[in-house]
Amino acid sequence: GLSVKLSHSYSSADTLYWYRQYPGSAPEFIVLIFDIEKQAQVSNVDSRFTAKVTKDKENHVDLIISSAAISDSAVYYCALRPT
Repeated sequence: GLSVKLSHSYSSADTLYWYRQYPGSAPEFIVLIFDIEKQAQVSNVDSRFTAKVTKDKENHVDLIISSAAISDSAVYYCALRPT
Protein backbone atom coordinates (compact mmCIF):
# COMPACT_ATOMS: atom_id res chain seq x y z
CA GLY A 1 0.00 0.00 0.00
CA LEU A 2 0.87 3.66 -0.06
CA SER A 3 3.35 4.94 2.53
CA VAL A 4 3.35 8.57 3.66
CA LYS A 5 6.28 10.31 5.37
CA LEU A 6 5.90 13.42 7.53
CA SER A 7 9.10 15.16 8.59
CA HIS A 8 9.93 17.74 11.26
CA SER A 9 13.27 19.56 11.56
CA TYR A 10 14.63 20.58 14.95
CA SER A 11 17.81 21.93 16.51
CA SER A 12 17.84 20.27 19.93
CA ALA A 13 15.61 17.84 21.80
CA ASP A 14 15.89 14.91 24.19
CA THR A 15 12.52 13.38 23.41
CA LEU A 16 10.22 13.73 20.41
CA TYR A 17 6.51 12.96 20.32
CA TRP A 18 4.14 12.61 17.37
CA TYR A 19 0.44 13.36 17.82
CA ARG A 20 -2.56 13.11 15.50
CA GLN A 21 -5.65 15.30 15.73
CA TYR A 22 -8.92 14.73 13.93
CA PRO A 23 -11.27 17.72 13.50
CA GLY A 24 -13.32 18.28 16.64
CA SER A 25 -11.22 15.86 18.71
CA ALA A 26 -8.35 16.21 21.18
CA PRO A 27 -4.79 15.42 19.99
CA GLU A 28 -4.01 11.69 20.23
CA PHE A 29 -0.51 10.45 21.09
CA ILE A 30 0.99 8.21 18.39
CA VAL A 31 4.65 7.49 19.10
CA LEU A 32 7.62 8.57 21.23
CA ILE A 33 11.24 8.52 20.10
CA PHE A 34 14.47 9.60 21.78
CA ASP A 35 16.89 11.89 19.95
CA ILE A 36 19.78 9.44 20.38
CA GLU A 37 17.97 6.41 18.96
CA LYS A 38 19.16 5.02 15.64
CA GLN A 39 16.37 2.50 15.08
CA ALA A 40 12.85 3.32 13.98
CA GLN A 41 10.29 3.12 16.78
CA VAL A 42 6.94 1.47 16.08
CA SER A 43 3.83 3.01 17.62
CA ASN A 44 2.01 1.05 20.31
CA VAL A 45 -1.18 2.83 19.20
CA ASP A 46 -1.02 1.65 15.57
CA SER A 47 1.79 -0.51 14.17
CA ARG A 48 1.48 1.20 10.78
CA PHE A 49 3.16 4.27 12.32
CA THR A 50 6.92 4.38 12.82
CA ALA A 51 9.21 7.25 13.81
CA LYS A 52 12.90 7.63 13.04
CA VAL A 53 15.48 10.32 13.81
CA THR A 54 17.97 11.30 11.09
CA LYS A 55 21.01 13.46 11.81
CA ASP A 56 22.75 15.00 8.81
CA LYS A 57 23.05 18.68 7.93
CA GLU A 58 20.03 19.22 10.14
CA ASN A 59 18.25 16.99 12.61
CA HIS A 60 14.84 15.75 11.62
CA VAL A 61 12.37 13.17 12.82
CA ASP A 62 10.17 11.35 10.33
CA LEU A 63 6.77 9.80 10.93
CA ILE A 64 6.08 7.07 8.38
CA ILE A 65 2.53 5.83 7.84
CA SER A 66 2.43 2.52 6.00
CA SER A 67 -0.71 1.41 4.17
CA ALA A 68 -2.05 4.95 4.49
CA ALA A 69 -5.79 5.40 4.04
CA ILE A 70 -8.26 8.28 3.74
CA SER A 71 -9.07 7.72 7.43
CA ASP A 72 -5.50 8.82 8.27
CA SER A 73 -6.31 12.34 7.06
CA ALA A 74 -5.70 14.52 10.12
CA VAL A 75 -3.38 17.20 11.49
CA TYR A 76 -0.10 15.71 12.76
CA TYR A 77 2.03 17.45 15.37
CA CYS A 78 5.59 16.87 16.49
CA ALA A 79 6.37 18.00 20.05
CA LEU A 80 9.89 18.34 21.45
CA ARG A 81 11.21 18.11 25.00
CA PRO A 82 12.90 20.29 26.07
CA THR A 83 11.47 22.98 23.79
